[in-house]
Amino acid sequence: MVITDFALSTDDVNDPSFAAWRATEPGNPLPARIDEYGEMLAELKYKVDAFEDLTAEYLPLIQAGWKRLHTCLQNAKLPPETAAMLMAEGNLWLARSRALESGRLRLLHFTAHPNSGAKRTGEPGR
Repeated sequence: MVITDFALSTDDVNDPSFAAWRATEPGNPLPARIDEYGEMLAELKYKVDAFEDLTAEYLPLIQAGWKRLHTCLQNAKLPPETAAMLMAEGNLWLARSRALESGRLRLLHFTAHPNSGAKRTGEPGR
């Protein structure tokens, strides 16, 4: 199994940058804590093989992408609905970046495999 997802570093969800992120994301998400991922996988009889916190690498990618877009749009003539869509998307990514910069939100990537010999329940197709 390969998972790349946002996760909480703590239970403290009262940070203003985190609250702003949740308000801008569709569905007002509340990700699991980092340690909860391990617990959930253990309950499903999976063993984590590799774990990476990609937050430090992800933030510069976000910033570089928006800088490139900004450069491309310098002389663009956009219809109002396109400009409004870009503003909404920009606000989402700004809130996402701030939540990641605060340390409350992290971008995780990990792989896991079933424990050998362990019988799992709830497998698709069974």
